[in-house]
Amino acid sequence: MAEYKVLIYGLGEQYNRNFNIIRYFDMTGQFRMIGVTARHTPDAVKLDGYPVIKYEEICKSGFDFIVVMSDIYFREIVDDLTGLGIGRRRILPYRVLQIPSLDFERYIAFRDSDISIISNNCWGGTVCHTLGIECRSPFKNLFVREPDYLKLLARFRYYMGCDLTFLNYAFSANSKKNYPVMLLYDIEVHCNHDTTLGKRLRSGTEDG
Repeated sequence: MAEYKVLIYGLGEQYNRNFNIIRYFDMTGQFRMIGVTARHTPDAVKLDGYPVIKYEEICKSGFDFIVVMSDIYFREIVDDLTGLGIGRRRILPYRVLQIPSLDFERYIAFRDSDISIISNNCWGGTVCHTLGIECRSPFKNLFVREPDYLKLLARFRYYMGCDLTFLNYAFSANSKKNYPVMLLYDIEVHCNHDTTLGKRLRSGTEDG
């Protein structure tokens, strides 16, 4: 088993709520927690038995991954850390540790595989969000009706080589808004979450 060195970023509510989960991964040897840090750390050498690493010392700490203990400030923290020269792939959201029966080593291997999820609805994007991985799939923020989806899968490479053209607008009962429907040769692609595309189409800045 690979031994990953993990630095925990954030000492607020989510740290306190998930401390036992962090300890579980550390004590079972799935990773070695080398310390805790934050933008502003307490004036202490250790916290909960772990070294307190000052923000300016993060890059010298020898970590493999940083687990960010925040939902609200996650993007802001990622921007700060990448600004320090830390690669985005080395920054993980804490929620992945909450996944039941997670094997940390297998998770890292899966995340680094650059998988692309094919789905006929938002399921693929939801999985990527839950796992904290980049959504590389074009099947994001849209849905394809079941008959069209099966037809697409039967000739997947062919359809992936076709151009999208604008068909019409449809109304979403959930968002109470109109959204654009695109045509992928003879398959309807419902961009029900893409309000920016609708605005571009209305302004005439999108081909089709």
